This record gives sequence, structure tokens and C-alpha cells, in this order.
Amino acid sequence: MENIKLNKEKKERKAFLSYTLAAIFGFVGLLKSWVYTPLEEDMYGDVTGGINAIVGGDAFNYIINGTPDLVTML
Repeated sequence: MENIKLNKEKKERKAFLSYTLAAIFGFVGLLKSWVYTPLEEDMYGDVTGGINAIVGGDAFNYIINGTPDLVTML
């Protein structure tokens, strides 16, 4: 009987840890998706800014940044 209690406690700890890690990874993935500022040109033509902006086109940046976000959330 005591062995069954110990197994139940282990399962509960593992489940709690699993759900906690899933919530953390999901939050990090969504945060990476939300924090995006495109590259911008100033009045002199210099490119400035760009958090998570890797290439010049916004569509390409969404594809490049979307893949790690998806993997992070899975």
C-alpha cells in the first residue's frame, strides 16, 4: 500500500514538472513571436532597429522567426 502512495507522488511530481515546463516554453515561444520590430530606414537611408529582424523583407523574417517559435512551443 505504501508503495502505491510513493508511485502516485512520483507521478504527481512528474506531471507538475511537465505542465510547468510546458507553460514556460509556451510563454517563451509566444513572447518571441510578440516581440518583433522590423528594420527601418532613417532619413539618411541607414537601416536601424530590428529586433528579430534578420533579412530585409518582413515576410521572410516572419518565416525565419516562426520556425523556432513553433519548435519552442511544441
